[in-house]
Amino acid sequence: MKRNSLIAKLTNTQQSPSQQFHEKSNILKYDKHPKKIVYPPEWIHIYAKGYPRFLRIALPQEELVNKQNNIYTLLRNRESLRNYDSSHSASMNELSHLLRFSVGNKHGSERRYYPSAGARYPIETYILPLNTQNLQRGAYHYHIKSHSLEFLWKLDKKEILSCFNQSWIKDSSFLIALTAYFWRNEVKYGDRGYRFTMMEVGHIAQNVYLVSESLGLKCCSIGGFIDKKINGLLDINAEQEAVSLVIACGTKGGEK
Repeated sequence: MKRNSLIAKLTNTQQSPSQQFHEKSNILKYDKHPKKIVYPPEWIHIYAKGYPRFLRIALPQEELVNKQNNIYTLLRNRESLRNYDSSHSASMNELSHLLRFSVGNKHGSERRYYPSAGARYPIETYILPLNTQNLQRGAYHYHIKSHSLEFLWKLDKKEILSCFNQSWIKDSSFLIALTAYFWRNEVKYGDRGYRFTMMEVGHIAQNVYLVSESLGLKCCSIGGFIDKKINGLLDINAEQEAVSLVIACGTKGGEK
């Protein structure tokens, strides 16, 4: 009896939808003599979302690198922390630095600080400030090409927090919402592109953790949220673009 059949028999369960999808996006074989591929424009053009009619707020360009923190120190110290000092606000400089080196473009290039399958870059970044200096509460989109925040609309704290059921989030300085344009990958990789998109979210999350640690900020990934509510706050159509992960960031204070 095959191992998978034995496991199914012993557990008396069927494959979950996610397991079924994972199996259906398997690569079954490669051509022995592949033909030279001419890439269509949809495979090579790098997409980046923008809101040209909305107010664009330029982010500071100051460098805040702590040269005492090498990569090994950051890896050793990074962790999910949920206790923030709500009496202190994160600064625009800190937010700018965090965005630049976690999801931003490398200077003078369209390439970024994380790996992306085929350089398709399906992830977009939104900021929901709760306690950030010089930034009113609302929804902002990070415009990667100009390293700026596009102010979309006002949101109150209650609206933002209604998407979650964890009380500690209220003390964070801002939330980073990572959304996925699945088609950017799937136009090239088909169903398997979904896997690559989820990998990319993980790459970005680790960047956020490491850069937050270098800045003396706390952060914590949030996988539990009401999808329809948070997609609604950002006015995105989940069939085309959907929130895939939220990361809370805040200033350090109190016990872990």
